[in-house]
Amino acid sequence: MNRLAVTLALLCSLPAFAGCLDPDNGRTDWAYSMSQLKAVNDLGRTGLGVRIAILDTGINVDHPSLDHLRDGDDGNGELKAFRDFLGSAQGVDAAFDDQGHGTHVAGIISAQGASAIDKLGGIDLKGGAPNALLLSGRVCSDVCDASTIPTAVNWAVAQGADIISLSLGGEFRLGDALQERAIDQAIQAAIDSGVVVIASAGNKGPDNDDVESPASIPEVIAVGAVDEQGTVSAFSSRGDDAGNPCNGLPLPGLLAGRCSPNQKPELVAPGDQILSAWSPDATGTECDGKEYCLASGTSQATPFVTAAVALLLEGRPDLPNRAAVLHLKQVLVDSARPLPGQVEPHDEAAGYGLLQAEAALRAYG
Repeated sequence: MNRLAVTLALLCSLPAFAGCLDPDNGRTDWAYSMSQLKAVNDLGRTGLGVRIAILDTGINVDHPSLDHLRDGDDGNGELKAFRDFLGSAQGVDAAFDDQGHGTHVAGIISAQGASAIDKLGGIDLKGGAPNALLLSGRVCSDVCDASTIPTAVNWAVAQGADIISLSLGGEFRLGDALQERAIDQAIQAAIDSGVVVIASAGNKGPDNDDVESPASIPEVIAVGAVDEQGTVSAFSSRGDDAGNPCNGLPLPGLLAGRCSPNQKPELVAPGDQILSAWSPDATGTECDGKEYCLASGTSQATPFVTAAVALLLEGRPDLPNRAAVLHLKQVLVDSARPLPGQVEPHDEAAGYGLLQAEAALRAYG
């Protein structure tokens, strides 16, 4: 088994971050406002009918903010498929999350805080694309099994995914080059079929060498994190423009370098102290035994971009091919808001700027 040093290692488990605290009330409103997800929700967009595959630690659909995902009503969001690629569990009724990370990511996208239990607990959690359809693939426990990712990506495509969201990443050893190639081939095939792939940049900033794989794949949208002040989080992995200069060659891979809009990261989004759902049975973090968790990481920033793409795709036919995916990516990059003081057009920390969902929607049409 090839094990990735994964982004999903929550920063709240580290002493330097007091991440998993009891929430006082409501969702992390500043994050949904800053990313303009709230503005698009106010226009009536909810991600209705868009299929999002979350490849992570699974999902807790017994959670009071996510139990609508198994009520049989596609109109208010539904978990359409689950598969455990680390074991044998399959089917929505078998869905589980023994770590909490995948549930946290799913909550940022899909939570609906309408239940009595939510209200009595003082929580009114609402995701950015609450009516999207979810596909959950378990490829990670405390670490991720890199060998499962190509199979999981292919499964997501076969299940009709419009978006694949990867809040994970790792550094491959030299001996794992074939494994990295297999992941690249699966993701390239997904993009060819019209699937938007989004991945976390990594939590190894500010002095890392580059974003982590698979966010480093040119066509993937790599997402870094900002805090409530709109400052790039210290932990957010930086890209490497100098080491991957665009040389204009019409060739894939290292020979071409990274050209706009594929410099890394492409976007930043809120990822610092984000409130979302959790799995009470999960162990290994300060969130143990809790249904809600405040957590930080590029893992948390990624689902904000995922939700934004779902809002853009709502009501549109499935994207037909790679060109359509890259057009949507260009719209996101062009509509991003540069942060104060960032290098333009691309910054190794802030990318092309902060996700602006409403501006992207207006540009996308």
